[in-house]
Amino acid sequence: VMLNAFHHSIDQNVKTNAKNILTADFAVSSRQKISASDNLVLSEQLPPRIAEAESIELFTMISATKTQTHEAQLVQLQAISSNFPLRGDLEFKDSQNTKKDNKLQLGHVCINSDLAAEATLHIGDSISLGDDQVTIDEEIDYDPSQATRSFASSGKIYLHLASLESTVLLKVGSTATYARFYTFQDVDEKILAENLANKLSADIELITPEKAGQ
Repeated sequence: VMLNAFHHSIDQNVKTNAKNILTADFAVSSRQKISASDNLVLSEQLPPRIAEAESIELFTMISATKTQTHEAQLVQLQAISSNFPLRGDLEFKDSQNTKKDNKLQLGHVCINSDLAAEATLHIGDSISLGDDQVTIDEEIDYDPSQATRSFASSGKIYLHLASLESTVLLKVGSTATYARFYTFQDVDEKILAENLANKLSADIELITPEKAGQ
């Protein structure tokens, strides 16, 4: 009995960690904006949701505005809804608490510690992001979604989803990843992915915690 309980505990920890890496119980992702027809399928076929979050990811260049000679820096930009991440926590530098909600304000960004070190950026600095000027509010030490990603050398910026439009970074032909994240009460994510597989456009990727953790 004790051995079974031990194995069950390990399985639960693995599943929890995988969901933290995914930042949700289930996600869908596409290299183009999710179409109205796919949105309809998702709204009809997904089980009742506890919560839903969105993000758009792309690579872009930034430069600090404190000096005229500051070189441009390649970064990974993730525009996120205010409730991201749904699972796991963002850990902020010089803070006693982790935050589940990112609390990003319009016109403000968070940066990860790698970018702060590489580009010598600090909280309160202003940077050029596309056609916009934004202020750094927070420095993030840990993001659960980055745990298995190998591309970290560019650093990362977090922007409120509603602030993305003013940067004019998304144009015709732009390469970006559009994602939706979901949490459920009690759902087998693998079976859910199998049920959705032939009902959505071919470019839609269905991401379970197991897949995210690989």
